Amino acid sequence: TGAGSPSATLNLIRKRPTTTPQVSVTTSAGSWDRYRTEVDASNRLNDSGTLRGRVVAAYETGNSFVDERDKERQTFYGVLEADLSESTTWTIGASRQRDDATSDWGSLPSGPNGENLDLPRSTFLSNDWAYWDRHNVSLFTDLTHHFDNGWSSKLAATRIWAESDMYSNYLTANGTGYGQAAGQYDTTDVQTSLDGSLSGPFQLFGREHELMLGVSRREEKFDQKGGFYGSTPIDIYHFNPNVIAKPDLATRTAYVSQNTATEEGVYAAARFNPIDPLHLIVGSRVSWYDYQNRSANNGDYKVIREVTPYAGVVYNLNDTYSAYASYTEIFKPQNQLDVGGGVLDPMTGESYEIGLKGEYFDGSLNASLAVFDMTQENRAYAIVNPPAACQQQNRVCYEPAGEVRSRGIDAEITGQLTPDWQASASYTLVLSQYVKDRTNDKGDLFAPNQPKHLFKAATSYHLPGNLNKWRVGADVLAQSETYNRVGNGHSVQDAYAVVGLMAGYRFDEHWDARVNLNNVFDEKYWQGIPLATGSGVYGDPRNLMVSLKWSL
Repeated sequence: TGAGSPSATLNLIRKRPTTTPQVSVTTSAGSWDRYRTEVDASNRLNDSGTLRGRVVAAYETGNSFVDERDKERQTFYGVLEADLSESTTWTIGASRQRDDATSDWGSLPSGPNGENLDLPRSTFLSNDWAYWDRHNVSLFTDLTHHFDNGWSSKLAATRIWAESDMYSNYLTANGTGYGQAAGQYDTTDVQTSLDGSLSGPFQLFGREHELMLGVSRREEKFDQKGGFYGSTPIDIYHFNPNVIAKPDLATRTAYVSQNTATEEGVYAAARFNPIDPLHLIVGSRVSWYDYQNRSANNGDYKVIREVTPYAGVVYNLNDTYSAYASYTEIFKPQNQLDVGGGVLDPMTGESYEIGLKGEYFDGSLNASLAVFDMTQENRAYAIVNPPAACQQQNRVCYEPAGEVRSRGIDAEITGQLTPDWQASASYTLVLSQYVKDRTNDKGDLFAPNQPKHLFKAATSYHLPGNLNKWRVGADVLAQSETYNRVGNGHSVQDAYAVVGLMAGYRFDEHWDARVNLNNVFDEKYWQGIPLATGSGVYGDPRNLMVSLKWSL
C-alpha cells in the first residue's frame, strides 16, 4: 500500500477455514503456575464445501517471577468463508481478547546516574489494589473476485474496539530517594480501516507485466479520561505492597486526552519484465492525513497530497541466486505527543537497500544478505528522563529526533537442511547515529537502548531409526551492549545470550507432547533498561513449559 516506513512491519495472517475437518486441543502448564488451553476447530459447513468455518478459543492464567503479579487472558476467534461463485469468495469474522491483570507498572529504577541497584528479579513496586484490564474486539470482512483474464480485486474492512481500565502506580525520584504516585485512566481506542485493490497482468512490447492499483482509508478515534495523585515516599528495598491505601477518585487531578486521526491514500505499483532475468518495480502512494486534537485548541495539523515513490530492481543471476536493489521515500504520520501535549510532525526520509537472495534444495532452504542505508527526520523518540507531567498523565513523552542515519547489514538463512532437520539463523548489524539534532552532537548514537549486534538461531531435529518419534531443538538470542543515558551517567545492559532447549515426543497420529526449557543458564538481564524513575524490567529467569496436543 506504500503506507508507513520501510522498517520492520507485522504481517497479520489470519487463520482460514479448511474444507476438511481439523480439530486440535492443546494444553500447557509451566513455571509460576502458568496454564493455557486452546481449542482450534475447522471444517466445511455444507456438502459442497462452498461454506467453511473455523473457531479458535483459548484461556490462560498464571503468576509471574515478579511478586504479586498475575494475569488472566481469554481469547476467541471465529471466521466464515463462503464461495459466492467459482470466482468470488466472501470472508467475515470476529475476534475478542480480554486481559485482567495486576498492574504492568511497578517497574524497577536505576540510581540517579544510572547505577545498578541490584534489586532482586522478584521485586514488585506497585500495590495489591493496582490493576490494568484490557478488552479488544475486532470485526473484519473482505470480498475477493478473480476475473477470467487473470486480474483480481479485493475489498477489505476492519473495525477494532480497544478498551482499558487501569488503576496503578509509578515511581518518582528526586535524586536522594524515591516516591510512589498513582493514576486512574479509562481509555477507548476505535480504529476503522478500508482498503480496495485491483491487480493483474498486462501486455507491453510482447512481454507480460503486472499492475496493482488501490485506495485505502484509516481512522483512529482515541479517548482517555482519568487523573493522577501526588507522590508518597517509599523505601524500594523494603517495600510492602499492602501499606499504601488506594486513593479516593475524588482527590485526583483530572486529565483528558481526545484525538482523531484520519489517513487516506491512493497507490499504484507495477512490475515490469523487460527480459527474462530482469524485473523492474516502480510504485507510488499519495497520502492525505488529518489529525484533530479534540481535548485542546492546539496540535491539529493536515498533510495534503504527500507523494511517496518507490523503485526496485531484481536480477536473477541463475536458478539459485537473485540480486536486488531498492529505493523508497518515507512518510509516516505520528500520533506521539511532546511534553506540551502537541502531536509530532510526520516522520520523513529515504531508504536504500541492496541485497542477494538464494534458494536451495528446490526452495526448501532460503538465504538472504542485505545492506541498507536509511535516513529519517522527525522520528519520534521517547524522552529518557521525562518531566513529571508525562508520568502523571499516564503517557510517554516524545521528541523529534532531528535527522538520524541508520546503516547496517541483515543476513538470514531459514528452511530445511534435510527432511528431518530444520534450522534458521539471522544476524543484524545496525549503526544509528545523529546527523543533526538540537541536543545531540553529530555522530552520537541514536537509541542506544537498541543493540548494535543481534543474532538469533533456532533448530529442530527428528531423531532417526527407532527414536523417530522423538525430536529435539534449541534456540539462542544474543545481543551486544545497550544502555540508557541517566543523569550524568549510563544505565547499562552488558552483552548477553539466552539459550532455550526443546524436546518433543509424538505418541501416534493424534497425540504429541513437548517440553521447553527457556533461559537454560538463568541469564539475568534487563529486557527494559531502567531509568531513575523506573522502566526497568527483567527478562524471564529459567523456566519450564510442558504442553500436550491432541489432533483429529
